[in-house]
Amino acid sequence: MANIHRFLRSISPNDMRAHLRLNGMAEPPGVKWNAEPDEFCKSFLTAGEDFPDQERTRLFAEIERITDMSDEVGQAAILGLPDWQERLGMIDGAHRRAHWLYVQSREAFRQAEEIRYAEENQNAQRLWDGFVGPLMVEVKADKALVAEFRSEIGQLLGAGRVYVETFGRIRRRKGEPDRGIKQITIYSEDVPEDEVVFSDGGGVSNQARKPVRETAIIYEPESGTIEVVGRVCKIRENIAALFARILLGVEISGERLPPRRIDLMPLLYTERLAHDEADGIARVKMTMLALSTFDGRLNQRFETPFSDPETLHVALANEYGHRSPLTMQARPWMARIEVQLEPELGRKSGKKINIGLCVPNKCSLRGKTENERLLLNKYLRRWGLLRGADA
Repeated sequence: MANIHRFLRSISPNDMRAHLRLNGMAEPPGVKWNAEPDEFCKSFLTAGEDFPDQERTRLFAEIERITDMSDEVGQAAILGLPDWQERLGMIDGAHRRAHWLYVQSREAFRQAEEIRYAEENQNAQRLWDGFVGPLMVEVKADKALVAEFRSEIGQLLGAGRVYVETFGRIRRRKGEPDRGIKQITIYSEDVPEDEVVFSDGGGVSNQARKPVRETAIIYEPESGTIEVVGRVCKIRENIAALFARILLGVEISGERLPPRRIDLMPLLYTERLAHDEADGIARVKMTMLALSTFDGRLNQRFETPFSDPETLHVALANEYGHRSPLTMQARPWMARIEVQLEPELGRKSGKKINIGLCVPNKCSLRGKTENERLLLNKYLRRWGLLRGADA
């Protein structure tokens, strides 16, 4: 319910009225439309209890979707829609921007959700692969070719029903010019699943359904990269090749973008992680390091609070002297680095970002904004911890 409270306090009552009209729902009696946000929120939730169950469930599910797009990653995705960018930029407040887009165009809102899915999973080992493709080729929009692609992708995925959506978007990265992207989202019907649901009589029963799975293809003409985000690793190369052959009109070699590799050995010798003040970073500290013997038979994990002025190196030296675990032929395999940003104007403290690293290639940059990912990638490379493709 916290998301619903936050949503109702963040939008105007008139926005909520427009939402109800869009859904064909009557305004519930007892709502204090002209009251202060907290009072309006309380009255709306109380009155909303009288909605029919199906209407209330649908409304609250929609509010959850909108709220999910109000964080920094969701806002970056929303503002990546070129046709809506200017009008969205004139709206104050993340919830209001997300809600306005939802009311104006369910299709555009869904595309923003698709952008978020693709960006959050970029370089995720289990879901993402990147391939070398052609530079500056236009994605073909011919109906016959799109139908051919849909048919062949359906066979490749083993899906009975397939829906393909193609749209353009903007990829923004700090210090770089905006780049145009073409994203192709594929919705495919998966094998039936059996789930337990409540029956009308108050008991439970089994119900079969066919879930819809999402696969995303991202083509960046300026770099020639083709990214595929999908559940099945072994067919991602086939998906990229099919896209290139039918919708770009070229054959690709299947050459993959360089894989990301994590190397934590520099953390054994680097006490302080250097950074530039110009990047808006106030402080950086390694707060956790896990070590093992090279045969993997013994594991140790050491942590120190971010608020403690001592580094982890100093803390271990104080505890163990010259026999610090960092000097005893140990192999680091997991670490946590915390980055405190300078406060934004009008705020007392800056945002703190946690980065989890694990050998050989796990890096918890998912959920970060584009600017944060770019910044963190820069420093992970500078510190010698990240090699290969961008995280």
